[in-house]
Amino acid sequence: MAADKGMLRMFARGRVQWLNTSCEAYLCQQFGIKKQQDWPLAVLARLGEKMPVDGAYWMLASPVHFSLQRDSFVLARPAPLALHLQESEALRISLNRHFAGAGLEFLPGAQGHWHLRLSSVPALSTTAVETVAGHDVASWLPQGEDAQHWRQLLNEMQMLLFDHEVNQAREARGELAVNSVWLHGGGILPSPSETAACKVYGENATLKGMAQLAGVSHAAVATLRTVMQEGPPHAVLQSPYVGLGNEWCELLWQALKARRVREVDLYLPWSHRMLHVQLRPADVFKFWRKPIALETYF
Repeated sequence: MAADKGMLRMFARGRVQWLNTSCEAYLCQQFGIKKQQDWPLAVLARLGEKMPVDGAYWMLASPVHFSLQRDSFVLARPAPLALHLQESEALRISLNRHFAGAGLEFLPGAQGHWHLRLSSVPALSTTAVETVAGHDVASWLPQGEDAQHWRQLLNEMQMLLFDHEVNQAREARGELAVNSVWLHGGGILPSPSETAACKVYGENATLKGMAQLAGVSHAAVATLRTVMQEGPPHAVLQSPYVGLGNEWCELLWQALKARRVREVDLYLPWSHRMLHVQLRPADVFKFWRKPIALETYF
């Protein structure tokens, strides 16, 4: 992530701290959603995409690539892998055919994930794929009373995928093969929740589900200028850094300076943590705080 001068100025003038929580966990907490065995990201994503949720237990099943290192396997980026629709469907159909008798049903999902439907609740806790990406998977494998059973199922999935025709074609094109499935974000539909947010902006399916569960208005992100013109008292905006445009820092800076905004909280996910930067109008005038290199914060 490249930082412009405006963002470094905001970092210098604001209060900066690391939060030992993931973006998904923090958002769930802000929307009053309790952790089950996992944060229930899969069922929230289905809710956000207006897919049926019924009374089932749902998990995110992410098609991924395990990269063999000298003495470990690293979950390669991007995760999930970007698949063409035909590739995703061919793999999903094969998984359903193989596990038809095991009570597993893989359904189309959103944002590169499949959704795994279970008729019963497993004694299993998992870790979000965004947290594990780029790391040795050994420390992040499923835990709990049913962990051994699920690790065996994962081994079966890997054997099924090993010589699948989709992967043969991908490797022939020099692309990463889908050689494993990462399961995470399990849970049943939570009870309706409450949040201080008045409006939510973002394309993430799980965030949309949180907004719907809380009865909060949701919209896609147009530009930060549009969001500020709409002027909700407390807005939550989630966007890739590049999606905010070139002027977002200056817009927020001028809004703080003119006291049109009472507080700005920036959250930058980094593996399983987040960097939190908080600014209030008075911080704009702390001229003695000089910008430093972005790498200093990480």
